[in-house]
Amino acid sequence: MKVLSTVGVLSAVMLAAAPVAQAADAQDANAGVFKVSHVDGSVIIAYDCPKGDKATITVQVKDKKKDDSGKGKAENLECTGKPTLTTVDTDLDDAEHGDPVTAEVSISATGNVPVDRKISDYMGSADDA
Repeated sequence: MKVLSTVGVLSAVMLAAAPVAQAADAQDANAGVFKVSHVDGSVIIAYDCPKGDKATITVQVKDKKKDDSGKGKAENLECTGKPTLTTVDTDLDDAEHGDPVTAEVSISATGNVPVDRKISDYMGSADDA
């Protein structure tokens, strides 16, 4: 019985500490690829960073089929403290529907150390509309 009560106490301590860890994570700047448009090479980025900061996002994209690459940058993005979407235009040439495209995204926010380099692979349909 003593073992079960110890496990219960440890579980309660871990659950109590979990929200603190999540609150600390909210002070980081994070970015990830949401979608790459094959039509114009633009990249939709999901990002979050501390409210009141300004963020800069850089993107490098590569069309693996054509061995073509491009870059793009968005500056002075407002940080709301919540996940936000933005579109970053790149100079990647148009791709064919279904071409494998790799996008590398980095974000830095004022007041933060240049942070979090995220790499995401995207393969999907183009925006044909």
